[in-house]
Amino acid sequence: MRWLSLFGWRRTSERQNRKRTSYTSVNGRSVGATWRSRLAVGTLAVVAGGLAAWGLGVVAHRGYEVVLATHPAYRIRTLDIRSDGPQVTPERVRQWTGLQVGISLLEPDIGALRAMLIEKVPVIREATVSRHFPDRLAIRISERIPVVALGRSGFLGADASGHVFSMAPGRETLPRVVGYSEVLTPGRRLTGLLMNAVEVAEAARRPPLAGLFRIVTVDTREPDWLTLGLEEGPWVRLSWEGMKEKPTPQSRLALEQKLRSLARILEDARLKGRKLKTVDLTFSDDYIPVE
Repeated sequence: MRWLSLFGWRRTSERQNRKRTSYTSVNGRSVGATWRSRLAVGTLAVVAGGLAAWGLGVVAHRGYEVVLATHPAYRIRTLDIRSDGPQVTPERVRQWTGLQVGISLLEPDIGALRAMLIEKVPVIREATVSRHFPDRLAIRISERIPVVALGRSGFLGADASGHVFSMAPGRETLPRVVGYSEVLTPGRRLTGLLMNAVEVAEAARRPPLAGLFRIVTVDTREPDWLTLGLEEGPWVRLSWEGMKEKPTPQSRLALEQKLRSLARILEDARLKGRKLKTVDLTFSDDYIPVE
């Protein structure tokens, strides 16, 4: 046997044993470790590739923004500012926003601009801000429409939702709300009897009541009713079901029915040539004291 070893027999046998041992290890516990290792490496490669692609995307997008922000072709040449009312002018919008021709079209934060206009300028009901490449920034303003004037001075108004704002001159025909002690400032929202006064004015200016009578003043000093001063002459005490609660379709209908009754009484008095002093609409429609 010794001489066989001289010719490498034992060495060959050892190599075969080593191969068998290696084969066994591949089919034993080490095969799971091998596949886990390959899976881990593959997963890391996929994640790394995804992160690299994302990073390249971010860099590319940022680079694109930098190019647009600095390129002279994308500087604002036109500030297109329009409003549907008389109070918000392009000059005032430029003053409020600080916008000017020549800055990059990408520089203004259009979301922040819109929020600022609505929050800081009470007369603005809605605003949109949009970019139009290569060089135009557009701003569209919807102004609040006053339905009442507040106080004797008439500098403040309120829209149908009760928002208070400074009012332009030339609204002398609006119903004037008086008799309150609250200090009202632009940006506030009316509640209680003041909001009831707005509801009356809004109902009276809409069909089918529009044009049937004109409310000059709405006095809110009494806690249980409103006192209307009409152009036609009489003083009208007015209350309705649901008046002191949050407005609902039912309460609006109840108010409209009371105002319809008022319109019928005024028309009847006109036809008969009768001059009325007071109309009391604080009771039901079955009982309406008239003087």
